[in-house]
Parts: sequence; structure tokens; C-alpha cells
Amino acid sequence: MEQKETILHQYNKSFFTNAIEATIIALIVLVSIAFYPHCITVFSPIKETIAEILVIIGLMFWGLKLTDESKFEFVYSPLNFSLSSFIIIMLLSLIWSDSIFTSLQQLPLFLIVPFLYFVIVNNIRQQQQIIEFLLLCL
Repeated sequence: MEQKETILHQYNKSFFTNAIEATIIALIVLVSIAFYPHCITVFSPIKETIAEILVIIGLMFWGLKLTDESKFEFVYSPLNFSLSSFIIIMLLSLIWSDSIFTSLQQLPLFLIVPFLYFVIVNNIRQQQQIIEFLLLCL
């Protein structure tokens, strides 16, 4: 009986791709904790701040990845136009706001999901990455 070596196909991942995946995983865990029904509401501002920081870190690593690879690849999908128009409408709504300070405080909460969408769509390329995220969600 000979033991055969099993070789798993590893795809090339750069440091930036690993960092982006780590921020996405952290956001998946954070969202599941945030919507836990027995979670104390006192910690809501902290969770919102951590989510904002993680999305900014994901955007930063995506930008660094683009400059490192020296090529700009943007994945186009039907949702891009909708989310881009939502971001523009949110930014333009600041002009007509009664209280600009309150709007500026709440703006990052509304922009987290569209920016996270662009980070995920443009950085998750292989089926193995999707399977890892789905297994994490279970």
C-alpha cells in the first residue's frame, strides 16, 4: 500500500489579496455579531466604527494592489451603475440637507455597503475564495 501525495491547487495570492480577504472575513464576522438578537445596543457605535474602518482598510489595500500590479481592472456588472448612482445621490443630498452635520455623521453608514460591494466584486476572482467565504458564513 503506497500512500499517494495529495496536491491542492493553490492559486497565486498576493499580500494585498490576503489582506483584502482578511478584512472581508472580519466584516462577515462583525455583521453576524451585529445582528445577534441578544447583543447589547450600547456597543452599536463601536461596531459601526469598526465596520467603517475595515471597509476603509479594504479600499486602501485594493488601491495598493492596483498600484502594485500597475494595471487597472474594474469588473463591470449590472449593479455598478445602480450603486454608483446611489453614492452620487447620497453625496448630492448633503447640499439639500437641513442639518449638514447630522448628514455627515450618518453618511459613512450608508456608504459602507456600496464600497464593500466594489471591494468584493473586484478582488474575489476564484471559486475557491467564494467557497471559503460561504463556509465561513455557515
